[in-house]
Amino acid sequence: MTPPPAALTTRELVAAGGALPVVREAVRPAPGPGELRLHTRWTMISPGTELHYLDRSARTGEHFPLGYCAAGTVESTGPGTPGFAPGDRVIAMGWGEAVHADVITVPHLLCRPVPAGTDLADAVVANLAATAVHAVDRAGLAPQDEVAVVGAGMVGLLVAQTAAAHGCRVFVRDLRQDRLATAEALG
Repeated sequence: MTPPPAALTTRELVAAGGALPVVREAVRPAPGPGELRLHTRWTMISPGTELHYLDRSARTGEHFPLGYCAAGTVESTGPGTPGFAPGDRVIAMGWGEAVHADVITVPHLLCRPVPAGTDLADAVVANLAATAVHAVDRAGLAPQDEVAVVGAGMVGLLVAQTAAAHGCRVFVRDLRQDRLATAEALG
């Protein structure tokens, strides 16, 4: 019988009461019921999200880890994690869960397998694509609807592409001309 994994010390990026993030050491426990412990290879930095939380931390003095999208390899599993095993490549999503760290412990329900042949650097973007799909689904759009997307950052462009795939006419607006050029190039 394999002994349960021990806690690990890792580095994580945190908002620590200032305008800039800091790296600190943190302990990741062995995965509990329904949890996976991952060695992360990539995390998604969303400038708007990180800047928002750094600003909040600077104003309030709160300290918390940053990040919500990660991709990596399962190091160990807790009980009740069907479909996952050590060595599996996965993406994880969840604010305060899939943080910018070398090792994370996350609920398995926030994880999905990465298909063979897909680079983890590409797979981490799937979390934002899921956000876009969810937004369009919640809007209850019909093919003849017109959609205005304000902000042509990565999520805005994913929302625009998802709405267009639903047959909607999409208008994208942004103050930055380079982002509008990207939107136009993507159709």
